[in-house]
Amino acid sequence: VITLEEKFYAEVVIEARWLYDPDAAEWNPNLYVKNALGDVKQEVASELVDHLDEPIHINKKKYDNIYVWEIRKVVGTFWEKLELNS
Repeated sequence: VITLEEKFYAEVVIEARWLYDPDAAEWNPNLYVKNALGDVKQEVASELVDHLDEPIHINKKKYDNIYVWEIRKVVGTFWEKLELNS
């Protein structure tokens, strides 16, 4: 943490889950970190899961609800107003 410049370096993991609709075009929530400074490195992985977040195979079994589970790892420098007391 660089307190005078209110910057810090971090690794952030964001998990998101939404209902899968096979009839709709591919949908993405377009998640991003608003307070990132400069270029950040991102890794994004997603898979189809059931209501217990267990991976599923669409052709093998009938599922009531199918979800897309996305895990986004963001590494970089971020800015935040630091309210430090002396």
